[in-house]
Amino acid sequence: MSGADSIAIVGCGAIGSLIAARLAAAGRPVAALARGAHLTAMRAQGLRLTADDGTDTLHRLAVTDRMDRLPDAGVILITLKAHHLAPFALELAERAARGAALVFAQNGIPWWYPRGIPALAGLPPGAVDPEGALSGAMEDLPVMGGVLYMIASLRAPGWVHEVPMQGKRLLVGAADHNHNQSRAAAVAAALDVPGNPTKVDTEIRRTVWAKLLGNIALNPLCMLTGVPVDRLMADPEAARMVEALMHEAADIAGAAGIPGLQDGIPPRLAAFRERPGVKPSMLQDAELGRAMEIGPILGAPLALAQRLGVPAPLLAQIHALAALRAQTLGPKEP
Repeated sequence: MSGADSIAIVGCGAIGSLIAARLAAAGRPVAALARGAHLTAMRAQGLRLTADDGTDTLHRLAVTDRMDRLPDAGVILITLKAHHLAPFALELAERAARGAALVFAQNGIPWWYPRGIPALAGLPPGAVDPEGALSGAMEDLPVMGGVLYMIASLRAPGWVHEVPMQGKRLLVGAADHNHNQSRAAAVAAALDVPGNPTKVDTEIRRTVWAKLLGNIALNPLCMLTGVPVDRLMADPEAARMVEALMHEAADIAGAAGIPGLQDGIPPRLAAFRERPGVKPSMLQDAELGRAMEIGPILGAPLALAQRLGVPAPLLAQIHALAALRAQTLGPKEP
């Protein structure tokens, strides 16, 4: 598998596996970077998908645990969590220099967010880009941002389960202010298959914040309490904390040049109550003893608030508690 029409998924966890399975089902040439028992199972028996309608399918695709063995691809969708990205920075940069379109789809504020924004120049990269590995390796290379609205979990190695969700989609857009949307359109077309609707987003930074408004509240509070979204929202005091965190995030976004997100908070709160049993990624990681996305979901927005002079007292408190909880979970690999 190689060539401009091929796709590689770097980070074949739950969401990466879901997308890989949908692409394979549609006949797209796809390969994936995975690890551990999940990799072993996919090599032995393929990737099983239980779709949101309950149907089961099995898909064969090329899988590896080494970036240098991942076939060349025209589109590389990076679904690794932010804290796993740095070791792959140079290899991804080499792929981009050879013409691959890189799409970074992580939760929270991504490493590329400050690019081309003078007011954010010199923002400490530690929360989303430890040691500046990504921004350094890709300083002059075009990259794209991606925002995923999908819910999935790994039921067992080699088996991904999709959770029904209204408005499921993947949005991609140029991370640089060069308005290079023609390439984004080609990437979206390659990824747009049944079960993985993909569109170009010309305001990808606004969409980053729109999704973050939910993650910044639900992820840490579900993790700290150990309950899924619907149980969290059923508690009046917890629901008030969710709303307060969302408003703090919207205020930070406004100061960063993304106004008007407060208007979308009430319908989002109502939608959260309709998610029975859904566990956000941070809670799933905590239950498995894995490293959590504290930096991009909480640390980076807090750093932006401090840089822009926006009060965010509740976010600071929740960040401190989440960071302390993370210290008690020795991260382990699957």
